[in-house]
Amino acid sequence: MKALLSAALVVSVFAAFPLHEVRAGITPISSSLSLHAEANAGIGLVQNNQSVAQTSGLNPLSASVFAQAFNGNLSAATESDATATWTSASAGQFSIHTRFTTDNLSSYYDSRVATGSPGWFYTFNSDQTATLTLNYAITYTGPYAYSTLLDFNQMIGSSLVTQVQFGIPPSSGTRSFAINPNVNYTLQIFDNSNLNQFLPRFTSNMNATFSFQITPVPEPSAFALAVLGATALRVLRHRKLSESEGVGSRS
Repeated sequence: MKALLSAALVVSVFAAFPLHEVRAGITPISSSLSLHAEANAGIGLVQNNQSVAQTSGLNPLSASVFAQAFNGNLSAATESDATATWTSASAGQFSIHTRFTTDNLSSYYDSRVATGSPGWFYTFNSDQTATLTLNYAITYTGPYAYSTLLDFNQMIGSSLVTQVQFGIPPSSGTRSFAINPNVNYTLQIFDNSNLNQFLPRFTSNMNATFSFQITPVPEPSAFALAVLGATALRVLRHRKLSESEGVGSRS
């Protein structure tokens, strides 16, 4: 009889409060990708920009820029390309590649190769408290790895909430950020890498990949309910086992 009552209790709990996978309801608002490249071989700056944008869509975004400056037979060049993709409103990836190439410009104070913001933006809204997890991997080949300046901004409107400046590559890791419900958040990742003044001959390549996932934070009541249901099931199994052992011993 007790076992039947326990079974009825478990069924009632799960029927009234069905336990299922909870997903944060993420509404995409807008996204954009803007790249900038500039180069100076010592006698004049050359720049190139490209931007793409969308409103509530989750279509892939891609952009590429190339700037090359000449000084006689000498040159300096910056090229950068990036893509942003989404598997859903709550998950996606941003990848960027930047390449610097210069001849021997060690006699020229104004020699320069550089990229610049604004980079990638993604604005969204969550219907519940959530956590944004950002995984990143950054690699570099060539001299002057310190020139790599990659930044991540978490913003509400134009107000900065959190900023992360990633270390000198190679580097990789995971960062987490709190997401409050019913707030329009903007994520920004941009490359501000640059080298300036009396540049020697060199070539460098930087590759970076950032993947993000937004997952809900369980409410205390939902968590307590899950514990209650699991406990009730364990009690029921224990009683059934005890009764079956008792029947066996009497026979």
